Amino acid sequence: MRYQRLLVRNFRGVREAEVTFPDGRLLVIEGPNEAGKSSLVEAIWLLFDYPAESNAEEVRSVRPAGLDADPEVELEFSLGAVRCRYRKVFGRRGVTELETVGEVTRRLTGREAHDAAKQLLRERVDEALLRALRVLQGQSLLPPSGLDGSPGLQRALDAGAADTVGEGIFERVREACRQYWTDKRWAATGDLRQAMLDRDQARELVEKLEQRVARLAALEQRVAELEPERDGLREEEAQLKARLAELAEQRAAFEEARREAELAEQAAETAGERRRRLESEVQQREAARREAAALEREVRELAGGAGSAAGGSNRGPAAG
Repeated sequence: MRYQRLLVRNFRGVREAEVTFPDGRLLVIEGPNEAGKSSLVEAIWLLFDYPAESNAEEVRSVRPAGLDADPEVELEFSLGAVRCRYRKVFGRRGVTELETVGEVTRRLTGREAHDAAKQLLRERVDEALLRALRVLQGQSLLPPSGLDGSPGLQRALDAGAADTVGEGIFERVREACRQYWTDKRWAATGDLRQAMLDRDQARELVEKLEQRVARLAALEQRVAELEPERDGLREEEAQLKARLAELAEQRAAFEEARREAELAEQAAETAGERRRRLESEVQQREAARREAAALEREVRELAGGAGSAAGGSNRGPAAG
């Protein structure tokens, strides 16, 4: 069985991807984690294993999150001289199409196409060996089960047993297995055991890093939630600074007014002192004026009395 082209749409995180398989050459698909590499392999398995309208968990799990779209898989492949195009759209109203050209040329749809594809696999592919080769990232590396029903593997073993060059092949296989597994319990050993330990340590590290990333994401979310409050506080700070500047100006004006008031008070005290001195002088002058007036009256009175006395003494001698 050879693949020629694979088209996948709306499959897990893959919106659309198309892969062309080169004839007679090894194809390596590379990309970062969660890019969808395993999804391409899983899409091929789903195409052959489940009807388009199946409600199995394996089918439901590949639907794209947050997108109202049905997963679609289309595969062009060849089985000997037969060239096939097999397409399914998985959903409640699933679509199935199968076109074959070569020894058998036909075009089928629906459940008939699904059954015909299964029949092609049974007739032309070693299904046990094909399923044994299904390995995804993160799955167990234990030897696959069900290989005892593989006719292709059985033919290869029979040919090896009949070939004298292949004598001891089972022992060589067992020796190769001992590099990675124990004989009795199929427990990992050697480089495989160390690799599994390294994998477990890596998983622990990834878990810790994911926890750190989650904490950082929570902090980032908290920062985003606090940004409006921060902006409000900044605006309030600007208003308070403006108010503080205004109060500083008012305080400066008040200090200037207070200094002017102190100077005015000092001037008022000086003026009051002068006023009191002037009032004292006025009182003293008034008292002196009254005293002068009293003396003047007294002088006039004395002068009047003296005149009267002088007149009487002149009249006396004349009469005698």
